[in-house]
Amino acid sequence: MNQLHTKAAIQARQTIWRVEEGSRGLLLACYRALDDEAEERLGFQPEPLSLWIKRQDGTAAELTGGYDRAEAADGCLRLSGTLRSDSGATFRIEDTILPFSGDPDGLSFEWSREVHVETAGEDAEGFTSRLSFYPQSEQSLHEYDAFAPGVWYGGGGNVVGGAIASNYGHCDIHIREMRLPLPLLMLRDKHTGATVSISRAGGQPSSGADETDPEWLVDESVRFGSFGVHRPTPEGRVRLDYLYPGWEGEINYVSRSVPWVRRSHPVRAGFSHRFSIVIRFDDGASTFSEAITREWRSVFARFRPQVERLDVQALYDNGLKLLGDYCQDYNGVVGLPFKTSLPDGEITGNAMVMGFVGQQLPAAYQMIRHGLRSSDQTLVDQGSAIVDFWVNRSMTDCGLPKTWYEPYWEETGIFTNRDVDLRTMSDGMEGALDAYNVLADAGERRDAWLGFAVRFGDFLADNQNEDGSYFRLYDLEGKPAHEGKFNTSNPIRFLLRLHRVTGDERYLAAAVAAGEFCYEHVYAKFQYVGGTSDNDNTVDKEAGTMAMNAFLALYEATGEPKWLEAFRAAADYTETWVFAWSYPVAADRQSGTPLTDGLIGRSLVATGHSYVDMYMAYKPAQYYRLYLFTGDEHYLQVALLLQHNANRPADWDGGKGYSHRGFIEEGAGVAEMVYRPIGVWLAWCTVAQLEPLSELEERFGRLAIDEIERLPLAERIRLNSINF
Repeated sequence: MNQLHTKAAIQARQTIWRVEEGSRGLLLACYRALDDEAEERLGFQPEPLSLWIKRQDGTAAELTGGYDRAEAADGCLRLSGTLRSDSGATFRIEDTILPFSGDPDGLSFEWSREVHVETAGEDAEGFTSRLSFYPQSEQSLHEYDAFAPGVWYGGGGNVVGGAIASNYGHCDIHIREMRLPLPLLMLRDKHTGATVSISRAGGQPSSGADETDPEWLVDESVRFGSFGVHRPTPEGRVRLDYLYPGWEGEINYVSRSVPWVRRSHPVRAGFSHRFSIVIRFDDGASTFSEAITREWRSVFARFRPQVERLDVQALYDNGLKLLGDYCQDYNGVVGLPFKTSLPDGEITGNAMVMGFVGQQLPAAYQMIRHGLRSSDQTLVDQGSAIVDFWVNRSMTDCGLPKTWYEPYWEETGIFTNRDVDLRTMSDGMEGALDAYNVLADAGERRDAWLGFAVRFGDFLADNQNEDGSYFRLYDLEGKPAHEGKFNTSNPIRFLLRLHRVTGDERYLAAAVAAGEFCYEHVYAKFQYVGGTSDNDNTVDKEAGTMAMNAFLALYEATGEPKWLEAFRAAADYTETWVFAWSYPVAADRQSGTPLTDGLIGRSLVATGHSYVDMYMAYKPAQYYRLYLFTGDEHYLQVALLLQHNANRPADWDGGKGYSHRGFIEEGAGVAEMVYRPIGVWLAWCTVAQLEPLSELEERFGRLAIDEIERLPLAERIRLNSINF
C-alpha cells in the first residue's frame, strides 16, 4: 500500500520536487515556482524505479515501477520501493533527494540511490541501476543542444561517422563517464534556453575488471557509471539517464564490432550498491555557449582540480637543450626529427614538417630567441639553418610553401606534398616571421626570411574568398583542394603580425575580414571544427585554440570588445576538453607503466575517439592573459593547471627515466582505465611547452605564473595590454 506523506515535497529557491500518485505507484515530478504563485512543471519520473537484469542466457530484461513509500524530513525526500523479476529476484531501492550543498545558486539537487538484493531468484545473473528524468517537453532530441565534454556538442553535427552521438537514428546514446573531462551531460532546450543536467556527485570511478573487454561483464568491483539519453523511437520523447554500473552504446569506443558494452553487479542475496548524481536546472544562459560555461564551471567547482606544481625553469631549460641536442644535419638538411621512441630517445621518424605535428619553424624561433638571450651562438646558428632550409627550398611559384620534407627519401630527400593545408602553413610561417623579428630586434636583418613570409601573406591577401574565408587545403598551384572553410581562423594571427612588420594594410584588412567570417560562423554559430590537419573537419579541441589565437590577435590589433568576447567564448569551449578530474589508470600489459601523474591538465583531442594528449601545455599564457583582461580568477586557476599539470608527462626532474629530461610523451589512451601510451615524443610537444613560456617572459619578464603574480596587479594589467 502506498504511504504518501502529505508534505512529501522539498524546495530550494524556486525549484520544487514533489511526490505524486502514478499508475504504478508513487512518482516524482519537478516544478519551478513562478512569480504569480503559479508553477511550471520542469519534468518527471513516471517509473522512478528501474533496473536492467542480465539473465543467465545473456539476454536483458528491464524491471520498472513506482515507489511505495515517500516522506519529506530534515530538508530531504526519502523514497523507496521494490522490484521483482519473473524468476524471483527481489530488489529494494532507496532514494534520497536533497538540495545540493555545493551549489550556492540553489539550482542543484543531489540524488542518491541504494539498491539491495533481497533474494537472488533463479535466472538473474547481474543487474544495473537506471536513474532517469524526463524533461517536460515532449519534443525530440533534435530540439535540444547536448553537451558531454569532449564528446558531444550541440546537435551531433560535424563529427566523423562512428563517433558517439553521430547517429540520431539510434534510440540510445550512452557514454562511459571516464571518457569525459568532467562527468556530466547537459541538454538545453533550443526554444526556451532552459537546461537540465546530470553529473557525478563526486569521487572517482574504479574497476577491477578488464574494461577493454566488450563482453557483458558481471563484476562487483566495477564502480563507474554512464550518462545518456534514450528515446522509444528516434523521434520520440527524450529521457535523460544515468546507468550504474555504466553501459556504453549504441555506439561505443571499446569495440566497434558490437553496439553495446555493458557492466553489471552480481545478483546475490545481501549484495548492495550505492551511487549519487547531481541534477541541475538552469535558465540563466542566453546562448548555448554560455550554458556550457555555466554547467562546466558548476561541476569544475565541485571537483576542485588541484595544481601539481613543477619547476618551470627546469622545464624550459630541458626543452631548449633537447632541441639543441636533436637539431642536426640529417642527410644534408639541418632540422629536427619527426619523432623518437621513449624512453630511449631513438629516432623513429625523420620527416620534417614546418608546422602542426612537426613545428620545425616555430622550434627554430625558440632556439634563436633563447640563443640570443643566453649568448649561445650555436643555438642561434642551428635555428637559423632550419629557417634557411625552408626559405630556400619550400616556396612554390603561387606563394604557398610546401610543408612536409622527407630527408632520406629518394636518396637526396624530397618534399612529399601534393597539397598543403592551411593549419600547417600558418603554424610554420608564423615561426619564420617570429624568427625574422627576433633577429631584426637584435640588429640582424634577414630580408629573405621576411620575403618568404610576405609571399605567403600576398597569397592570403590576393586569394581570400568574398566572404572573408579561406579553404582548408590548396594544391601546389594555389587552387582549392578541399573547400571546407572552418580553418579560416588559422592564418589570422600571422597576417596581423605581418602587418605590424610591413605596415601593409592589405594584411590587416584580410585578417579582419577573416575574423568577421569566424565571428559569424565559429563564435556566433558555435562551430569549432577542423582544427587538426589529420582529423577532417570534425568537432575538436584545436579548432578552439585556433579561434583563441585569432580572436586575441584581433582584439590586440583593433581594441574592439567583440573580439575579446569571442576570445573568451573560444577559451571557455576549449577548456571543456581538459580533464579537471582524475581516476586510477593501471598499467597496460604492453606498456607495463601505470599513469602516475594523474589526468588533470591532459586533454581529449577530437570527437570520435578518446585519445588524450598534452597539447594544452600551449595555452597557459593565453588563459593567464584572459584572467588579467577580465578579472575572472577562474582563468588564473586554469592557467596554473595548464602550466603545471599539463606538463607533468615531461621528465622534468628525471623521475621517468627517459634518456633526456626534455622528453615528454605526446599522449595515450586512458578511458578504459589502463594506460596505453603511444611511446613517442614528437617535435611539436616541446614547442607546445616553450611557446607560452617565452610569451610570458617576453611580456612579463618571467616564465612562471606564480612569479608573475608577485608583481603589482596594476603593473600586470599594464603589461598585458601592450601589443607587441
